[in-house]
Amino acid sequence: LFKISKSVTSEVAQTKRALHIQGQQYVSVHLRTGFKGTMYEESVATRWLHRNWKIFEDEDVWKCIMDYGLILADKTVGRGSPVYMSTDSDLARDWALSKYNRRVRVSEGVPTHSAHTKTTCGKAQTSLWTDLFILGDSHSMIHGDSSFATIATFLFPLDLERQPLII
Repeated sequence: LFKISKSVTSEVAQTKRALHIQGQQYVSVHLRTGFKGTMYEESVATRWLHRNWKIFEDEDVWKCIMDYGLILADKTVGRGSPVYMSTDSDLARDWALSKYNRRVRVSEGVPTHSAHTKTTCGKAQTSLWTDLFILGDSHSMIHGDSSFATIATFLFPLDLERQPLII
């Protein structure tokens, strides 16, 4: 139905190499924050309406989700195995890197909402597709009720038992 460009597949391979997850299994976590700290940050009303089932904006919740990801990775992939975090917030990305050092891997992509891809081009659009591919190509994926995570599971079919939902 569609063809993925060579630039995207090349970027995915390059990013996986840079994150040291190419050729190995990893667990992924999709941490949607409502674009916390970005110019696209969702309104207070939207964040409140979707709080803790679709949008996770508090560091306390981030810690619970990421700690669960580490435990799941240890049990299903192997002790000390990597966890890839896909997020829409540089604040969450920086927090994860400072808290978990190199165990949690995050890409340097541009946080982009998939609904805005018609107005987004270049680096932002490539990073969106790269993030989708890396998220979906994982052994297990932890996510809330998110169409982004669902799209990733359609790209790389993942059994429901390997998709623990956070709600």
